[in-house]
Amino acid sequence: MNNSQRVFIIATVVLALAASPNEAGAVQKGSEPVSVRTDVDKTEAFIGDRITLSIDVSFRDPRIEIKLPDIGKTTGAFTVIDKKITRRERLFGGRHQILRSVLTAYEIGKHELQPVAVRYRTPGSDWTERSTEPVTIEIKSILSAAAGARDIRDIKNPLELPSYRWIFILLLSAALIGLAVFAIFRLITRASGSRRLIIRPAHEIAYETLEDIKRRGLIQQGRINEYYVLVSQCIRRYLENRFSIRAPEMTTEEFLVSVKDADLLSGEHKNLLKDFLSSCDMVKFARSHPGCDEAETSFQLAKRFIDQTKETIETEPGRFRQKDKR
Repeated sequence: MNNSQRVFIIATVVLALAASPNEAGAVQKGSEPVSVRTDVDKTEAFIGDRITLSIDVSFRDPRIEIKLPDIGKTTGAFTVIDKKITRRERLFGGRHQILRSVLTAYEIGKHELQPVAVRYRTPGSDWTERSTEPVTIEIKSILSAAAGARDIRDIKNPLELPSYRWIFILLLSAALIGLAVFAIFRLITRASGSRRLIIRPAHEIAYETLEDIKRRGLIQQGRINEYYVLVSQCIRRYLENRFSIRAPEMTTEEFLVSVKDADLLSGEHKNLLKDFLSSCDMVKFARSHPGCDEAETSFQLAKRFIDQTKETIETEPGRFRQKDKR
């Protein structure tokens, strides 16, 4: 064994002895036996994004007992989706206990994760606490980001179809068949004396549904979430029947983006609809707990929206005429 090998072995042994805890305690006088570090994977996120919060507790003395903070289902404006504790040992005796929590939020704005206490003690001593640092996270709206990124293009020119003779013959034949069916239907209708088929307006169906929801007494039974889900579904079905918007198949953000520049609704009606759907989403997804007065206010918002956007039918002798109430 040459001199360089001896020097390397001696240096390794010295470093190992210096890094390991002694019999009296792992930390020298005047130093902290436990250090706590808080970290998040992002300080800006959109509504519903997942945010990972890590609380890393490091120490050297293997005799130290650690109690990580008990984070519940919610912490401030954030909802805890998942959490996990991992333990690691580093080279030369370093130890880590890491609490990783996956959070999300549904409230726009800047929110602060408040400090939590990490408790530790050595055998024969009392519990000591170390607090984490507060962390500020900004939650942004998907609607504003999507609206700013939209690419508005002009309408394309009409597509010219090839002028084949067989297409003309097919269309003419279909028109003749349609006229024949219509004539037969009129003859059968007059002969049987049947009345004109009347399709119920969208607002009548919506009013009936709202009254049925109210009669069920869900608010008085404390079933607030179910109440808001049913009222929201009623308005979405009304929008589908009234304006042919596939509202039941869209999220609130997708729907508001789709009607933002459309002329189906006025600006006042868009704002009224946005307020109503946002209040419903706060109950369904953010676990808000409104009172009876707030629930009644949401019910009146829904009814007022239907009142201001419903169709009115004017009748004249021998014909019907529909008007949009906007």
